[in-house]
Amino acid sequence: MRNLLSILVLSWVALWPAVGNGQFIEEESTGGALLGKEQTHRYQLGVRVTAAGGACRNILATIPVPQDWPEQSVRILSEDTSPHVKKVRDRTLSGSVTQMIVEIPTLGKGQEAHALRV
Repeated sequence: MRNLLSILVLSWVALWPAVGNGQFIEEESTGGALLGKEQTHRYQLGVRVTAAGGACRNILATIPVPQDWPEQSVRILSEDTSPHVKKVRDRTLSGSVTQMIVEIPTLGKGQEAHALRV
C-alpha cells in the first residue's frame, strides 16, 4: 500500500509542471475569428398552406431567410410559387434579419398553396 501511494505521489509531482503551466502558455493571436473549411449547403425554405378545415382568406405567412454575412454568401437557385400565391417579398428588420412574406388572398377547402425557394 505504501509503495502504491509513493508511486502515485511521484507520478503527480512529475506531471504537475506540464499540467500547471499549460494555462500560462500564450498562443499567437490572429486578431480575429478563425473560420473552418469552406462548405456549400443547399436548403429549401418556404411555406405550404393547406385549407383542410374549410376555405381561408387573407393568409399572411412570414419566415426568416438566411442572408449574406462576411463568413457566408446566400444565393437563390430557384423559386416555386403556386397560382394561389398573390405576392412574395422580402423585408429586412433592424438591418440584420431578412423575412420572407407570402400573401395568399383566398384558398378553397382542401386546396394547397406554396411558396418555396432553393
